[in-house]
Amino acid sequence: MVDICREKPKDAIQINAKKCRVVNLCMYITPTSTYFHNPHQKEEICKIVQEASTIWCDAEIVFNVNRIDELQHVRTDPPFEKLRAEDITCNADIGERLVNLFNTRPGCDDLTIAVYWIGGNAFQDGSTGCHHFSFSTPKEHLQHSIVLTDNANGKVFAHELGHALFVREKTPGDFFNDDPGPGTDPNDPIHNKNSDNLMNHIAGTQTTDDQRKVAKNSKLVVQEFCDVSFIPLFPKRFEVEILSMGVHEVDDGLDPDDDLELRWNFNINGTVLTWEHHQIEDGPVPYHIGVRTVVSVDKETDVITIGMSGVEFDEDENDALPTFSATFDKTTNWGTNIPTPPVVLSTSILENDEIKCEIFFKITSVASAEKAIPGFCQTALV
Repeated sequence: MVDICREKPKDAIQINAKKCRVVNLCMYITPTSTYFHNPHQKEEICKIVQEASTIWCDAEIVFNVNRIDELQHVRTDPPFEKLRAEDITCNADIGERLVNLFNTRPGCDDLTIAVYWIGGNAFQDGSTGCHHFSFSTPKEHLQHSIVLTDNANGKVFAHELGHALFVREKTPGDFFNDDPGPGTDPNDPIHNKNSDNLMNHIAGTQTTDDQRKVAKNSKLVVQEFCDVSFIPLFPKRFEVEILSMGVHEVDDGLDPDDDLELRWNFNINGTVLTWEHHQIEDGPVPYHIGVRTVVSVDKETDVITIGMSGVEFDEDENDALPTFSATFDKTTNWGTNIPTPPVVLSTSILENDEIKCEIFFKITSVASAEKAIPGFCQTALV
């Protein structure tokens, strides 16, 4: 599913899609609208859609913009280039007044709301948004249209979307879109009398449980796969595991017992892991170590540094073990591409008077944490 307003984050290396509850929208810009030929058209319209989506998020639905088209080549009566909000009243007759506009919805099916932007600050009744629904031809589905003026904001759009989502069947073939309440205005049942409610004439931001339930069950709500999260390029996560030690020779300076008691310290980007053994024998003998940690690489200039040092425990004075250090950066994908495909890495032979050995380790890329795509309503997930 393509959503024009929900762009892939620039640092994403993987997009994750999940099934969600969606209301699809098609946007059409008439020549009189300030959004027509506006270089910031998409940015400004998507901001309004996002504000409306935030208001309706508690209903567990999300709005998806399928297209934003300019209606510049369509000639109708009245001509689109002469449509002004000040000449129109938002009432039951708007369907006849704007029949040619509402019949122009290229690429927009009947289960998608067509949204039209026209020039002017407000309609004759002072409103800045207007919803209309009627049967398609042939009568298969209801078609929903919303007209917005240049002054319409996200709250107004959310209000008009509410009118569309509240359309339901009273009896077979008889549709209505009264406010579900509580607080329905008895003198104007498609609106709510509470001033903070979204469906009040002035469009607040609050919705009731009943309003959210009706909206969620609207036939306009469909289940589709949505892009909901992503894996960013950074931070990257790597597991560094010290696997084992192969011993070739040991000498603790005592005779005849040459077994060593020792402790290795493995410093991995500041995290120190320790491993002790109290009976290291003359080789060749392998010893399992098996200590590990996960490090984060937050930017491409970061490195993974592995340092190894230790002591051999003696009765008189502890002796130092041979040391090792290595640094892995972007050029080797932080140690996972040496060689290709990656296998076990080695210190090569480490040797001093106490011990001759080789330590084996491995660096493995592990899954990075997902991040939510900004603006997506997570409650809309099915």
